Amino acid sequence: MIPENGEIKVIMTPRISAKGDIDLRAISSFFLDAADKIQEEGGGTLAIAVEDVHSIHNSSAASNFTFGGRRREPNALFAMMVEMMERYHSHPDVRFMFEEVQPKTWQKELHTTADRVYTAAKLDTKATSIRCAIRLFPLVSFVKPWSGKGVQPTKIQDGMCDATLIAEYIRRKFKLF
Repeated sequence: MIPENGEIKVIMTPRISAKGDIDLRAISSFFLDAADKIQEEGGGTLAIAVEDVHSIHNSSAASNFTFGGRRREPNALFAMMVEMMERYHSHPDVRFMFEEVQPKTWQKELHTTADRVYTAAKLDTKATSIRCAIRLFPLVSFVKPWSGKGVQPTKIQDGMCDATLIAEYIRRKFKLF
C-alpha cells in the first residue's frame, strides 16, 4: 500500500490455514479501513492492482484447478466491496479503481539496466525485481515479519517486492500523487 503521505505499508497476505487458504474477510477489512481513512481525510482514490498471471503450461490438472479458483478471488472481492459501498453511500468521496497488470508491463516500466540480474546468461526476473524494489524503496523491509516462533526470518520475500512494485507502477500510471 502506498498512501499519499509516502509511508509504504507492506503486509503478508492473511491466511486462515497452514495450507495457504487466503483470508478474504481480513483482506476486505483491510481495504474497507483504507477506504474509511481516505473518506476521513477528505476523499481520494483507492486503487487496487492485481498481477495478471496465467497458469503454467504442463502443470497438473489439480494445480490448474486451484489456480483458476484463486485467480479471480481479488476481482470478486473488490467488485463486491465497491457495490456495497456505492449502494449504501458509505464512501461518497472515495473513487475506486481496480487494475490487472501483466508482469512484463510493470517490469518494463520499473526495472532499469542497473537492476538486472542474470543467472546462467538468463535474466532472473525475481532477483531483478528485488534489486529494483530495494533501489526504489530503500527504507522498506521486504522480509517476512517475525512471528516470534522459530528462527527470525531474514530472507527478502520476492512477492512483497513484486506487490510494492505493482503498486508503484499503478501510482505512476494514473498519476495518483
